[in-house]
Amino acid sequence: MIRTLAALAAAFCLWTQGGAAFACDRACLVGVANTYLAALAARDPTRAPIASDAKFTENAARIRVGEGLWYGAGPSRWDLAIMAADPLNRQVGFLGAIAENDVPVILILRLKVEDGRITEIEHRVERYLPPRAIAALTTAEIFKRPVPRRERVSRSEMVRIADAYFNALEQGDGSIAPFSPNCERYESAERTSNAPMPEERLARMSEHDRTFWTAYRAMGCADQISTNALRHINALDPRRILIVDEEASMVFSFPTFVHRGDIQTVEIRNVPGVTSLNFPTPPSDTHAGEIFRIRRGQIEGVQVSGARVPYGTKTGWE
Repeated sequence: MIRTLAALAAAFCLWTQGGAAFACDRACLVGVANTYLAALAARDPTRAPIASDAKFTENAARIRVGEGLWYGAGPSRWDLAIMAADPLNRQVGFLGAIAENDVPVILILRLKVEDGRITEIEHRVERYLPPRAIAALTTAEIFKRPVPRRERVSRSEMVRIADAYFNALEQGDGSIAPFSPNCERYESAERTSNAPMPEERLARMSEHDRTFWTAYRAMGCADQISTNALRHINALDPRRILIVDEEASMVFSFPTFVHRGDIQTVEIRNVPGVTSLNFPTPPSDTHAGEIFRIRRGQIEGVQVSGARVPYGTKTGWE
């Protein structure tokens, strides 16, 4: 472990001037995450600088490092990944596709790094993906394009914008959050705004539902929220806006989508010919990872994935 930490310090991290504290900048945090993901793919925790007393949860369950996804993990698809790092909070997040026993899954990962060691590990793993989902993630180029410094906003404003997005969802009003007209939203790796739904899926729907989904998928992020279609989500609580990547102009949150199960039909607005839509939703929560790309004070990209858990399940990080 000492050799591993020394190598990590030399390769990725910077000592403060006095050498008394370990300062991990953005490049350092990304390096730690890469090292962790390589260790995960090798199914060998000793290859990562994990503290002996590190706390580890997977889909809200507290388990031992080396269990859960560690048993079947394979390589990450770097063309299908988003990384955000926050030196101020000493945390780094990853959302991307990896293999588990040769089956694609989406890993939502959060690491906290203190004094060169990983002290917190949070996995949220979305399994049982449809084949189209992994291919769709390759289109999320909007998260990879750099944001010039002149087009960034302050850290506090980024947090405010992310929080406004959650308020918009809860109230069914897209005007509450500042969206770019060209905003792209991806859900479980599939683009869901300004993108037609595949014909084979529409063909299996009733005429009523086809009318709605054809119109809905042609809309931008703000207009979709304002249809009220997402009001089967009772609340976003907690929201856990934990990683603010000022250089990449991204906010990485770990919200809980609360579904009490008491809303099975929602009133639909702004879709001609459709006034209501059925959303059969049993009591459950979704422990998610949601990333916002912000440019010129507007949300230009949203990427969300999550793991469905029993209603009322705590995050494990209260």
